[in-house]
Amino acid sequence: MLVLRAVSNFEALYLSRSINRMNEAVGSALAGGARTPPTAADGVNIARVITNELDSARFDPLLVRAVAKNATSSLELLVTRVDALVSCALPVIGM
Repeated sequence: MLVLRAVSNFEALYLSRSINRMNEAVGSALAGGARTPPTAADGVNIARVITNELDSARFDPLLVRAVAKNATSSLELLVTRVDALVSCALPVIGM
């Protein structure tokens, strides 16, 4: 029982750091705002970070599942923020 608690604490810390890394990649890609939209290199960087996180967790199927759920959350954050950028850019473009 004691070992399971220790592993559970380690897993929670790992997942917290993992989602932070993925969200930092999303945040840095969109740091320029509407004036400097994300580039293809930013998209590759986000994909690389998510791939690395999934690859690092591959030894435990349940951990991979939790990391994949966090990756989904990070990608939803990306979509939400890009939608906001597009909404801000449309009045400037004149559409």
